[in-house]
Amino acid sequence: MNLVIVGAIIGAVAICAVAALGGVGVATARRLVLGGPVRYVSVLNAAEAIAPGGTVRLGIDAVTTVPGHFALEFDTGERVLIEDVLSVDHAAGRVDRLVVTGDIPVGATQARFTGTTLTIEDFPHASLDDRTPSGAWRFDAGATSDTWVIHVHGLGASPQSTLRSVRTVEKLGLPSLVVSFGQPFEARRVGLASDDIDQVVAAVDEAVALGATRAILCGWSFGAAMCLAAARVRPELVAGAILVSPMISLARAAFDGARRTGRSRVPVVAAFAVLSFPLAARRVGVRGALRIRALSRGVPNGLPVLALHSVGDRLLPIESTQWATDATDQMTLISLPDAPHGLEWNRDARQFESAIRRWMESINADTWPGEVPPRASVH
Repeated sequence: MNLVIVGAIIGAVAICAVAALGGVGVATARRLVLGGPVRYVSVLNAAEAIAPGGTVRLGIDAVTTVPGHFALEFDTGERVLIEDVLSVDHAAGRVDRLVVTGDIPVGATQARFTGTTLTIEDFPHASLDDRTPSGAWRFDAGATSDTWVIHVHGLGASPQSTLRSVRTVEKLGLPSLVVSFGQPFEARRVGLASDDIDQVVAAVDEAVALGATRAILCGWSFGAAMCLAAARVRPELVAGAILVSPMISLARAAFDGARRTGRSRVPVVAAFAVLSFPLAARRVGVRGALRIRALSRGVPNGLPVLALHSVGDRLLPIESTQWATDATDQMTLISLPDAPHGLEWNRDARQFESAIRRWMESINADTWPGEVPPRASVH
């Protein structure tokens, strides 16, 4: 065969391979940054309206049988809080739960099952109009402590979802800021931006402007990686981090996910290549190039960290958090009862809040940063 023809064939195959790899990278990158799917559950007994004190019957799945308090959100706008599991019939595939507040609408066949049970109405002295220059929401009415807590939600979640940790530290007398990434307070976030870490750092600086002398960062899921990156930028101000269902390292989480599902590492590498270039990243919902290295460095040396993680988390299994804990003596891992990703507080709020209270008590003036190196930068 003519060498020119052979060269042309090899070139064509190479071009097809690169194109295919690019397509795989885009698809994988999109899965990494768009967040998990909304949890919809089947409603089986809404032929008539169900009022508080009544029983809602749901189809059995990974979340509907979990003890604790949760919310059902309906496309018609109703929002219902549910609590106790009253009965479970595995043969019939149904579970009955107590309706606490709100009415199940007549004819409803499905609802969004969420752990976001608290709303702004549960904070009578707060207002969604009370915001900092970066857009962070203030929850500091009546608090006098000079330690502020900065709350960061994860992918596919809303700022409102962090009210569970806001309420927890409010009970300790600590003021809070909830970081804004541009969407409304109640809206789930889809996609990322190159300046996300800067938003967390800005909230730390704004807390100082409001009277803070130190900050605790509280990150949920992907928000944990952003908090750890921000802590490197403000080591003189960040006194510790509370991480819930945490993604400690973006790169490790992505490669671990590929390994658990039996997939090759190649699509993950291709995805990171896509996310590293602004024009390519824009195709998958990222504004600017994602700062993969900063989001993958793990726990900064010397930073006190509390991790709260359920043994039932299938999205980010607790083993990854255990690995990070074993790598440093500054990190405490509290293993919480079986619950899906991000539902630790809902499963057992008392244990969740008690763990944070005990850890906060252990972080005293002697363990907070004193002299520190110059401010770091994030790349």
